[in-house]
Amino acid sequence: MTVTPVGSTVRLQRQQFQDGGVLNKIPANLLNASALKFMNLYPLPNITPLNPDGTSNYYDSNSTYNRLDQIIVKLDQYFTPQQHMFFRYTNDWTLNTPRNRFRTTDPQATDLAPASQFNWSATLGHTWVISPTSILELRANLTRINLILQPSTGVNADLAGLEIDLLALAFDGAELQVEDAGLAE
Repeated sequence: MTVTPVGSTVRLQRQQFQDGGVLNKIPANLLNASALKFMNLYPLPNITPLNPDGTSNYYDSNSTYNRLDQIIVKLDQYFTPQQHMFFRYTNDWTLNTPRNRFRTTDPQATDLAPASQFNWSATLGHTWVISPTSILELRANLTRINLILQPSTGVNADLAGLEIDLLALAFDGAELQVEDAGLAE
């Protein structure tokens, strides 16, 4: 929509965009060429919209792949009926490969990076039955979580295939505004 001032008041009147006599169509000269290239990566709707406002109009049967391998080792030692101890070690490897929503338009332009985790945890516990009514339990745990979330090719994504002038995109529509601060020279 365009906005035009009405008279000398601050009230604004909104008017619909139109292009070639078609209402609610933004004229091509107002569309950003770089943004259009990004938009063309997204697949077009492929199902009838599920909501009255037209949203939920795309179905993707491609799955996200998750793999989790885990090893758990636990050792128990009973010293006496009153005292026993345990040690538990857990190690898990997780690989999450999200679906690539751009696989039909530009497979290398995925916007979701795979994530891998290598986590380990160690716990030591001691139980001491002091009397029939008193028990002392001591536990210590150390956990390390290592999450790696980056493209498998590293963090240097090659955007040359998009043929976008990134400098122009960064400054598109930006205006340099200099205001007089009223300082005397």
